[in-house]
Amino acid sequence: MIPALGSKLLVGASVATAGASAYLGHKAAKDNAKAIEGHQRAVGSSMTDQHASNMTDSLARQQEAATKAARDREQIQRKAFSVAATARTSALESGLGGNSFAALMQEYDQREAELMQASYLNEDLLENRYRREREQASIGTQARLVSNYRPINQPSGVAAALDFAGDSLSAITAYKARTS
Repeated sequence: MIPALGSKLLVGASVATAGASAYLGHKAAKDNAKAIEGHQRAVGSSMTDQHASNMTDSLARQQEAATKAARDREQIQRKAFSVAATARTSALESGLGGNSFAALMQEYDQREAELMQASYLNEDLLENRYRREREQASIGTQARLVSNYRPINQPSGVAAALDFAGDSLSAITAYKARTS
């Protein structure tokens, strides 16, 4: 009678162990999935913050370039005005007038217009470069975010219950085989 009681206790212990194992395995898998999800969120948030900082920096650099271009154009205009004033004074002092003076002034105006056009063109090129830089950074950040947020295998309570049932059934079957 005592060996039968020992076998029954062994089966009970096997079933309890199978239940505890199934529960703890399920809980560990669930905790692991939760930890991975938390890590993905933290990394994603960091990527998003870095991207925002890069965009702000790019916009600031673009604004600095635009401000410099505006200062350069002001300097071009001041120099052109100064050169034109000097030319007028020289022309009046030397007695130059008429068509010669008009041609000289037209040449100064044309050179000023060319310099201003070049300045506007350079500013447009810089603006396009900064816009492309931001677009590329956005695409790169999106790609990193997509690769960061991989699907997480979530543990199944049903699978854990089935594992428990299978292990319990194996213990009971083994007991019955020994006792028959």
